[in-house]
Amino acid sequence: MLSAYNQNGQLINFIGLTKPEINMRKQGQKYFCPICEETLILKAGRKNIPHFSHLPNSDCPFQHDGEGEYHEQGKLDLFQWLRNQGVQAELEKYLPLIKQRPDILFSIGNKTIAIEYQCAKLSMDDYLKRNEGYIQTGITPIWILGSNRMKRKKTGMLYSGTQERAFIHRFSSTFPLTLYFYCPNTKILSVYQHIQVVGRNRLLGQWVHRPLSRTSFKSMFQEHAPNNQFLQQWKKEKHLFRTKPPTLYQSREEKTWRNWLYIKHTHNSLLPGIIYLPVSGQYRMKSVPWIWQSRLCLDFLHSLPPFKATSLSVLFEKMDNHFITDASFPLITAPPDPLKEYLQLLEYLGFVTFVSNTEFMRINPINFPENVEEGLREDDLIIKKLEKYPFSSGVVSHDS
Repeated sequence: MLSAYNQNGQLINFIGLTKPEINMRKQGQKYFCPICEETLILKAGRKNIPHFSHLPNSDCPFQHDGEGEYHEQGKLDLFQWLRNQGVQAELEKYLPLIKQRPDILFSIGNKTIAIEYQCAKLSMDDYLKRNEGYIQTGITPIWILGSNRMKRKKTGMLYSGTQERAFIHRFSSTFPLTLYFYCPNTKILSVYQHIQVVGRNRLLGQWVHRPLSRTSFKSMFQEHAPNNQFLQQWKKEKHLFRTKPPTLYQSREEKTWRNWLYIKHTHNSLLPGIIYLPVSGQYRMKSVPWIWQSRLCLDFLHSLPPFKATSLSVLFEKMDNHFITDASFPLITAPPDPLKEYLQLLEYLGFVTFVSNTEFMRINPINFPENVEEGLREDDLIIKKLEKYPFSSGVVSHDS
């Protein structure tokens, strides 16, 4: 930790002081944890940030919160960045009511905000518990991930596990799905917006990288201009989906799905082009888009009598077991509805139409390509049509 009480009860830190200045001030001083009041050790090497550590065998619940020099430097950078903008931020302020210690705490207007800078893995239980504590006390949490957790491979592509997705922010129904990253080595703040879940561990989105010194806190909440470049990448993913042989390792769900296709007398290479389309609410689904969309189309839409009104509730009930609970995404306000988004795409493509807010009907048959080449041409045609779709925030977002 960067702050501690001295023997006079003053909360102090040695940030920004030289080694001689630190040696002068620490003479005859003892330091105590603001939380458990145990004795702390001051560590101030030539290269390391001055910080305090518990003694071995400490019982303090926060003794293992430290994430190393990378984390300490990033937390300090963000703290000084806010202070330079005139924000009266507090570093590592302990909140006894909820027994939590946010990295940075401050108020802007009538909002109290806690910034958590997270570089290491964090259990989902601890993550949800921290957010619940903040929300209970009226504090808005903002999580910035260390760029050491930012795994990029292609333009706009981010490889992420389910834990990284839990850090996605959405502050309103009009704000795009957003992740924040900061690197204390390069001093770059990265904002990843208009996020689409492509597969099990892959996201597509739009990057904005800026030096922290040329970024304001307010600019973190600006929506960057969306583009449709992700559709071209999505088309490549659809082509690979049709043409790439299955991997040797497949999840149980994938094997079950492929067996289901066999029973349906079809194959992933011959599925209709309306399967595996982008919806912003995909992050809420347990299944990858090609699995739940194919099940919806083949088991439900394909067999619907044409021009007969069908209740949305029937569809939602059928697909309910595909959803992840919204409690797993505490930073998202107004979660988008992936099922309704998908139906709205199908309406735009001419397969269904809404007759009311609660009912829709199928108006055209769902056709299966006869060969892979025909399927690829259908994919190209559908992506071309979607380029003219009235996207909002770079993704389908007709929330209701």
